[in-house]
Amino acid sequence: MLWTGHWFGHEVRDEFDYQPDATDNRDGKTVQERSKAWTNYIAFLAHYTIHAHEFTWLYGFWAIRKALEPELGLDVEAFLPAAAAWIAIAGTLLHKMSREQDENPEAKGDGRLKELSLKRWGEWKLAFQRAAEGEKMSDEMRLMAGDAARKMGLN
Repeated sequence: MLWTGHWFGHEVRDEFDYQPDATDNRDGKTVQERSKAWTNYIAFLAHYTIHAHEFTWLYGFWAIRKALEPELGLDVEAFLPAAAAWIAIAGTLLHKMSREQDENPEAKGDGRLKELSLKRWGEWKLAFQRAAEGEKMSDEMRLMAGDAARKMGLN
């Protein structure tokens, strides 16, 4: 499929909406298989974002929220790999955007940016640290979470 113009945005959103914990199981895959595919998709968007810096940063924001903000009530292990991948690939960009928003909140025309902040960045870092120390997490998940927390500390 050739993505041109506004179609790219539609395709991005459609793929993003079919997440690893989807209950309809339209593809016959396990949650773990969907989590791996979704993580690869999020990694693609992170790479795209650091080169094009378009609207796709928002998908990283949403992916991280899904993994780290417990009030959403989602399966952390299904979403954590994608959040960690985003931090590894485009975390520096998201941190920069958070810092710029804190420094000058009126400078940004996109109202969605108001949700970015260094406070939230710090909360995410702590959530990654807690996941890295969590007994209920697999070794692989703890390693990913620890790597993400360390990367966030470098920004």
